[in-house]
Amino acid sequence: MASLFERLLGRLPAPFEPPAPPAGDILSEDRERRSRGLTARLPFLRLLSGRALAFVVAAAVVAGLGLAFVRNGPPQAGAGFGGGYAPAEVAPHPEAGRALRGTEILQAEWLGRPLRLGESGLPVVELDATGEVREMTPLEVEYWRDTSGGIRAFLPAGFNGVVWNPGPGGGGMWWRDNSASLELLPDLAFARERWRARQEEELGRAVRLLSLGLLELDRYDYENWREGPSERLSLIMAELRAVHPVVEEHGLWTGVPGQWVCDEALEIRYTLGVTQGCPPAHYMDFLYEAWGRLGAVADRLSGIARLGMTIDDLPARDFYGSTVGGELVFAVIDLEEPVLDLITALEGLRQVSVGQELPIVARLFERVEI
Repeated sequence: MASLFERLLGRLPAPFEPPAPPAGDILSEDRERRSRGLTARLPFLRLLSGRALAFVVAAAVVAGLGLAFVRNGPPQAGAGFGGGYAPAEVAPHPEAGRALRGTEILQAEWLGRPLRLGESGLPVVELDATGEVREMTPLEVEYWRDTSGGIRAFLPAGFNGVVWNPGPGGGGMWWRDNSASLELLPDLAFARERWRARQEEELGRAVRLLSLGLLELDRYDYENWREGPSERLSLIMAELRAVHPVVEEHGLWTGVPGQWVCDEALEIRYTLGVTQGCPPAHYMDFLYEAWGRLGAVADRLSGIARLGMTIDDLPARDFYGSTVGGELVFAVIDLEEPVLDLITALEGLRQVSVGQELPIVARLFERVEI
């Protein structure tokens, strides 16, 4: 005699009837085996299949979400299903709104017209490029510091020729730049002696200009400030940077001597191989070092000139009531070590070049009139 369940199943509508496997279906046993996991744990699901089973599962999911909604309440604004978290508001800087001072003025002038201290503690500036009034971003301040006052058009990111700078909105922009490598391609090839003469001429001219700039520092009067020395110093440094495109456009001081190469084939043709030939690698290392040290001093002098010209524009009350004068003094004092490094590099180059019978001699303050 058929059980109650068997009689009931005989009256169920078609969707609840388990479909008969088609004849010759070799995968039917596999489908049955894979479906045993759930029905073994929930025996009543054995009564369901197909659309009916899907309907029951969907209803259970909806019911579960509804229960969670009732227990937890609706999600708060700005929060996901994880809870009612909302980011805390950051309190404004305690000095927000005050007039800018010292270094803050220099940072703001790099972008435009200085206004005041912003709520994040950074200068608010009216941008020269767009007229927009906004607070400087931390990335812009970082870039200003890393470039000694924003004198570089961009900074290398450290891989694959990628460079970066702050974009118009204050965020970073990165791109691949190969213009420096094009500038570094040698312009002229020389035989040994003519190469030496060209290198000494270019280095000597740069050292003389740098010496003029350093001597301008003796004209500063930190107690009774007067205009003049900073502007002259700025013009001298601009002339020094403008001599070579690889410096003016890329700030790559060590790339200057690579513009002229000593050609072994030319040397053999002119001297029949009786000389020592072109300079070895360690000779070139000393030459690159000398230019690098020279550039480090030049970049610092450019920063001092900009700081001094800012002081030129300050009323006496603002000058004596701010720290900008002290910052200039410390900038000049901090210049001592780079100058000593340059003197050491020039002397090292002299000794190595004389030993190779390719002497390059350049000293600070020689044959300089001011």
